[in-house]
Parts: sequence; C-alpha cells; structure tokens
Amino acid sequence: ARVSFEDVIGGAEAARSLQDAFAQGAVQISSRAEAVLLHGVSGVGKSVLLEALAFHLRGAILWVDPISAEASGVGLECAVARNYSSAEKRPVVVGFRDLDLVDGRHAEALLTACHFALARPALVEPSDEVARVVVAATVSVAAAALPPSFASRFGVTVEVALPTQQERAAYFQALMRRFEPSATLAPEDLSYVAKLAGGFSQSDCEVAFQAAAAAAKRALT
Repeated sequence: ARVSFEDVIGGAEAARSLQDAFAQGAVQISSRAEAVLLHGVSGVGKSVLLEALAFHLRGAILWVDPISAEASGVGLECAVARNYSSAEKRPVVVGFRDLDLVDGRHAEALLTACHFALARPALVEPSDEVARVVVAATVSVAAAALPPSFASRFGVTVEVALPTQQERAAYFQALMRRFEPSATLAPEDLSYVAKLAGGFSQSDCEVAFQAAAAAAKRALT
C-alpha cells in the first residue's frame, strides 16, 4: 500500500520539512536531479518518510541496498530510473537505506555513479524536459558527524527525531487497532503507556507492543 505523509505517525517535524522542501509549486516534473538526506537513530521511520515523499511527488521509489550494490550497477539503475521517469512522466525517488553502514569511500562512489548517470541525457525524448529523479539516503548518525564531502552532496538535509509522547500514544493506539480492530485504550491509559516508553523509537514501540501482546496471550492459555 502507498504511504502518504498523513499516514506517518511520528516524525511530524521531519514530514513538514520534506513537504516544505518540495512545496506544491516545486513538485512539477523538471529536468533537475535533487538529493535528500534523512538522519536519525534507527527505527524512527526514515524509510517510511521517503516512501511518503515518493507518494507526495506522485512518483515511484526504487530502493538500493548499499551493502550489496556496486557502483556500476547503481549507475545502471539510476539511468533506468531516469528513463522510466521520462517515459512515464513520473518522478522517481532512488533511496539508499543506511548509507552510513558501508565504507565512506564506497558510499561516495555509489553517489558519484548515481549522479553521473543522472547527468547524462536520457534515452526517451523529450527526456530533458520531463525526467525527475530524487536521490535520497538515510543514515543513523547525526549529519554533523558525516564527512563534509559526503554531507555536501545533499541539497536537503532533514533530522528525523524520536517521537514525542503524543506521537507514541498515537502509535500505540494504531498498533492496538492493527492487532484488534475494535480495541482501544482510554486516553489516560495511552498517555501512561506512552510516558513509560520515553526515548523509544517507533520500532521500539512496536517491539514492546508485540512482547506485551505475546505475554498476554500466554497468560490466557
């Protein structure tokens, strides 16, 4: 299922920053390649936000695994993405998950191959007017900790923070409804549970919920 910014629970500030960067007047398909970097601890929803960005742009997303990818292969995938964007008149987000997990030189080689591929003319006419590819990456360290040569490749840098207590409460409610559509918790109970989960990411909340649900099921059997 496609994910929109409205579907994302948590990361509200990051979602607003991405929407501002790609404001309504700027989402028309153009011939420029753009680069976005999302940074934040693991589990805060960086990948989900990139999927929401692709939906916001009315485009598609192509995920690339930087650990197994080779620069030549990435260049080819980016060229294919550009040609697809030209042919279908839809933007494409090329996403690199956890780019900080690979060697810095390898990460820069992947980005260089991607940018070189996007700088070449696309095969489909009139490609120069319609192709739009957004290069996006997620990292689990602060942007300030990245090498300047790496960070400078991205025109848009957004921090994805840990969810607030209110966002954690909303996420626990959503998890409960996914587990049992008719189930709900009183606001004061949700607030209490969310307070106990201070410092949790969205994925931490999900792990805690699944553990609690499993414990409750065992208690009933």
